[in-house]
Amino acid sequence: MDTWKCNNCIGYIPIDYSKIKTGDLVFFILKKTYGNRGDKILKTGNIMEVLENKVLINSHGKIIENNLEDIYPFSAPAKIIYKIFGICCCCSRT
Repeated sequence: MDTWKCNNCIGYIPIDYSKIKTGDLVFFILKKTYGNRGDKILKTGNIMEVLENKVLINSHGKIIENNLEDIYPFSAPAKIIYKIFGICCCCSRT
């Protein structure tokens, strides 16, 4: 996770969604509804295709369409880490 941390401001470097490509392993949230109850399940899968702002993900043999900004690379910190510790403001990667 240190590769995602800025050396100057100690914030976490944002995900560059333009670098996500076919074959990448990603995390995503699968939303399921059961009557009046809803669940969110964290899943993993491989990118099959990147469209404009959507991606097709193969997760254990099931094809799932998801928004590009609702996924994150397997090596990236969880989204809650960005909320707790902050996002890099200086845009420096050195």
